[in-house]
Amino acid sequence: DVYAVVDHPFAMVQQALQSAEHWCDILILHLNVKRCRVGSGTPKTLNLSVGRKFDQPVEDAYSLNFAYRVVATTSDYLQVQLSADEGPLSTKNYRIQVEAVPVEPKRTVIHMSYAYGYGFTARMAMQTYLATIGSAKVGFTILDRKDGKPVYQTGVLGLLERNTMRYYLAIAGFEQGLYDFLSQSSGRELQQSQKSSDLFDGSWREQNLGGGVYRVRLIDEGGKININRVDEAILRRIFTNLGIEEPRRSILVDSIMDWRDPDDLHRVNGAENDYYLSLNPPYTAKNGFFDTVEDLLWLRGMTSDLFYGSAEANQAAGSDASTIGLQKIFTVNSPIDRVNLRTASAEVIHALMGIPLEKSRGFVEERKKLSEKTLADLLPLLGISAGDSAMQMFIFANPSVVAVEAEGRPTDSRVSHRIKGIVRMGGGQQGFELLRWIDRDGGYRNNES
Repeated sequence: DVYAVVDHPFAMVQQALQSAEHWCDILILHLNVKRCRVGSGTPKTLNLSVGRKFDQPVEDAYSLNFAYRVVATTSDYLQVQLSADEGPLSTKNYRIQVEAVPVEPKRTVIHMSYAYGYGFTARMAMQTYLATIGSAKVGFTILDRKDGKPVYQTGVLGLLERNTMRYYLAIAGFEQGLYDFLSQSSGRELQQSQKSSDLFDGSWREQNLGGGVYRVRLIDEGGKININRVDEAILRRIFTNLGIEEPRRSILVDSIMDWRDPDDLHRVNGAENDYYLSLNPPYTAKNGFFDTVEDLLWLRGMTSDLFYGSAEANQAAGSDASTIGLQKIFTVNSPIDRVNLRTASAEVIHALMGIPLEKSRGFVEERKKLSEKTLADLLPLLGISAGDSAMQMFIFANPSVVAVEAEGRPTDSRVSHRIKGIVRMGGGQQGFELLRWIDRDGGYRNNES
């Protein structure tokens, strides 16, 4: 059971929680939920794809289908129930219930309860795990003291507390990254650990905190290619440089242009509503700018491998350009038409210029050695002269929109909770604006608890 007071009027909360679509926005926050869609039938259903904590293709996830029902709704009370008879790994009888009542004119009390049952297989698996591998997994609640040492919470409650630790350690990492970004942008003194390298070089920085560890990195969104601003010719060049062959290359280029343009006329190799509505489940083209870079996954011709890349490329260990994930290349958050050469990654430089990946990585390493970087200093390292037309694709500037990525985990665990926020400098009363918050990125190694 969870109780909370939210700073929103009851009428607003009631309207939001009575919408099945908004429930998908809530359920997708859980790191095991890979996808949520509202069924088209009556009564309403919420069709979830659930999987392991780390990145997992939706096709490999389990289906969990909730029946959605508004039990009661009055001027001062709301009750919504979600139920599913069966779940993955022999789990059953899933029940989610939310109640809301007004407490003040602009505040609402929410009570959420969640429960499910174990079948024989799931019960035995949990008991075996807690008796063997998970026997040493403890939480933070001190139950007793033995020989002067604390005895911590174990069992299922211990696992839940460890997940809580992961989340708040990740929050601590995000706050550290945000502080470093704001400090550098305002000229304030950074911690000594931040002075040895460029804050925006994309490398992880790790810090111990209590019984856990967090790590954080900052990535300049201006160092990527804005998918909403790039033209057709450069798109084609990028896919060519990444080793994407025909006909897929033309399908991707035309599909991106069709997704962005305001009409329903598809290009020779593109797709509009007539194509997307024929899929199962059906959906429509945006006919406008991409809201997130993940929207590329909706495109005709796009695959998970193309978007995410291979494990080798994601670990920066491989040299095969065709395995570079498009999520590393594109963004929707860059405030500029060009690419910031001060912070662009080797993958972005390779995709944009066609310079071999190893040479691009060598450029990035040389860039780190320059204490005072200018555009004139950097261009010769790429073989570009001052009068080269390629200069028009680059800019040299301090980052103004960054992605702050953070992970947290207990010291004795290899599984982290990852969060991400897109932050713009200079907006809002606090001197920055949070453009996007991703609260559900899972662990990066395995699903050990």
